[in-house]
Amino acid sequence: MAKADRPLDNINGNPGKSSQSDVSEHGLTTWVQDNALNPAYNALIVEPGNALRQTVNCVARPVISKDLIEPRLNSAHSTEAKFLGGEWWTQNICSGLAAAAVYSVAGKFAGGALGLANSKVKILSSHLLTNEVALNTGRVTDAVGGAGNFVGRVMLNEKVAQVIGAACYDGMKETKPGETNLGNMAGGAASFSVFEMSNTFIDSKFRAAGSLGLLGKARREFGKAGLRIIPGALGSSAQIVSSHLLSKQEMPSDQKAWVESMVAGGAMNAVLPWFQRGMNRRRPVQDLESSVKKDDSSKEKLGAPVVDTITSLVCKTDPTRQYSDYTHYFSENVSFVRSSVNIYTVNGHTTKIIYPKSDGFSLLSLTESETQIPEKIAGLLDELPDARLVKNIRIDENPHYNEPWLKLSGERNCKIEAEATRDGDIIINQPKAHTNLRNVVFHEFAHLLKNRDSIYGRLFNDAVILEPKKHIWEKEVACDPDETYAVLMGEELLVKGFDDVIPTMKKYPLESAICMRDLEQCLRTIPAELRSTEHRKYESRISYANRVTVPKAKKILVEKFSDPDLDIRKRAVRVFGSLGSIRDMEILYKELLSSKDKDLSKEITYAILRIFNDSGISLLRKR
Repeated sequence: MAKADRPLDNINGNPGKSSQSDVSEHGLTTWVQDNALNPAYNALIVEPGNALRQTVNCVARPVISKDLIEPRLNSAHSTEAKFLGGEWWTQNICSGLAAAAVYSVAGKFAGGALGLANSKVKILSSHLLTNEVALNTGRVTDAVGGAGNFVGRVMLNEKVAQVIGAACYDGMKETKPGETNLGNMAGGAASFSVFEMSNTFIDSKFRAAGSLGLLGKARREFGKAGLRIIPGALGSSAQIVSSHLLSKQEMPSDQKAWVESMVAGGAMNAVLPWFQRGMNRRRPVQDLESSVKKDDSSKEKLGAPVVDTITSLVCKTDPTRQYSDYTHYFSENVSFVRSSVNIYTVNGHTTKIIYPKSDGFSLLSLTESETQIPEKIAGLLDELPDARLVKNIRIDENPHYNEPWLKLSGERNCKIEAEATRDGDIIINQPKAHTNLRNVVFHEFAHLLKNRDSIYGRLFNDAVILEPKKHIWEKEVACDPDETYAVLMGEELLVKGFDDVIPTMKKYPLESAICMRDLEQCLRTIPAELRSTEHRKYESRISYANRVTVPKAKKILVEKFSDPDLDIRKRAVRVFGSLGSIRDMEILYKELLSSKDKDLSKEITYAILRIFNDSGISLLRKR
């Protein structure tokens, strides 16, 4: 029986035949080519090439009435091997290993397409659900927004993308006798669903291991690869069964082909996560940015300043007379003043830094150079969880225009260091050389984080009322939930070291849990290339809160379910719905059955629906 062409022969169009003299002359080289390289070549080049050709021609035929790509790639020769013999095993394993690379590329393309579609959906939804609508529709908007977040999470999930990519690639392949494109798609989706679920489970069991040396990590990786062989075989079995049932409405009868598919699938799944990680590896921007800041060269992030004029609110004098109300004070004592400023752009950010051009101001705040504060702020922007929330950071050389009014109202020692506006501006008033810019910027950022359209910002107001312990900063914030959030999130949970964060979470578990859930929601909307240099730090704190703080918070809320005050019970149910999981459903069901108040029953129903929604999202989260 004459052998088919070699890969090189196919490419050059010069078919060559193999004979016994070839085998005797080349020996091992010929055996490796026939049983290892050629099967890998077929899986890596021929099959995807012909699949792409078929797809392009299917699109081109209705338009130009002919095939756009004429020549078809011929499969490279593989020795006809004895079933379960050494050559048989080699051919199927090499084919599976090469196919892993192709399917990883398919998953990457599918992920890119889904990400683009998700961005378009977000743009559309932003037009449909404006802030005014959100304020007027209350929890209905939360439900719609939650559903949108769930759909977005599905579209951005790498495992979903891999399943869809595999299904699309299998659907593009040339069909063999008895196969259909739809059946092949169903088979691809079935096999990779098994692969992804089993691989996630295996990874979760190995994640508990502590820090390992290089040899230990290698052993762990190869151990995981070995465990993935069996799920790979099962996934391929699911593929061939699904394909036959949909294409022929019968179980596969070719037992040999079934076994071959299982062997190739086991080999493919063993190395599939390695190819996926290689495809998803990105340039280490975070490490580069961290090194820049350690070298104190954040000034390199600043663009050349542009001189412009802006309008500021300025208090005319330091009033001593009484005013009937704030409106009277504002109209009599506050004016709009135009002033000259330098506007800096920051590389890698859309935020602009606005700095006074007055020479006298530098004497109040700086000891080195005029750009000292802008340079510090540029470095802080890299550390914010999501700097996109900040439109401008402006340094104002004047005191805050409301300071005199607060003094007249009884706050004699009141000093307003900064303010966050609804437009996304952070205004820092008269910073001194000793001003803690990190605390100020993170505090005001926390205001912007809470005031974005997030359910957790509203739930935090309930948590302030439900938290059993009083705050050490209560006098400063006067029990204002917005200020409480800004201090807790901005000056404690985000800024302080982990050893200092743990006692804060322990003392205020309910508010800390809501803050961390809000931060978690924020981080998940950020593209990888725009992540903060402190992104991993924030993720580790969220992980700690979910393991330790959230269970404590839920225990407090369950105790509040029996509070005699109906308003307290309703608030507790609302917050519980944002922290609970499927395992907590029984608690809410009991409360629903025993509830005799219509409004409380509504709150419990909303909480149950929210847990169902969030639990659906959590099943798709990347571990």
